[in-house]
Amino acid sequence: MRILRSALLLALASCALAAQAAVIDFENLAGTGQGDDSAMFYGPSVVSGGFRFDAGSLASAGPAGPSFGLNYTGSIALLEDSPFGTITMTQVGGGAFSLDGIDLANLYTDVLPQGSTVTFTGSLVGGGAVFQSFTLAQGNGLQTFAFTGFSGVTSVSWTQDFPFHQFDNVVVSAAAVPGPLAALPFALIALRRRKRV
Repeated sequence: MRILRSALLLALASCALAAQAAVIDFENLAGTGQGDDSAMFYGPSVVSGGFRFDAGSLASAGPAGPSFGLNYTGSIALLEDSPFGTITMTQVGGGAFSLDGIDLANLYTDVLPQGSTVTFTGSLVGGGAVFQSFTLAQGNGLQTFAFTGFSGVTSVSWTQDFPFHQFDNVVVSAAAVPGPLAALPFALIALRRRKRV
């Protein structure tokens, strides 16, 4: 009975761990950067919601200015201000996580009417990678996308490719821990065999 109770507790803990999702909205960055008439600049690294975003130069579009006025999403949405630069997302302190969703918006919609295509690469625990691309519809509002297979990643990278984009509302959760759940049937079998003996 002790084996069954331990297995059930581990399984429940794993389910609770996997279910805790959080949204990184970058609102903690308000007032922390250096601005001009069109954008706010934060530097090569930003920490928000327990995650680090590294790039050449991270910025957010402002509500005014000739180049960003049409592209302001109404809240802080980040962009890599170095064209063709790479953004890399990791958990502060390291460790695996699940990337579940993200909001993307086109940039420079006044001169580049076509939608952006953004390709994400996740580095998996134990090696290997997972890839997913999202194509934005035309327009300047945030569009929501869901990831498939980005559970148990140690980092996620994507490039500020042409035409350009910004990102916000990154949905993350703790990586699922399959071990205890996978071990539950074996624990039950062991318990039944033990009772028979």
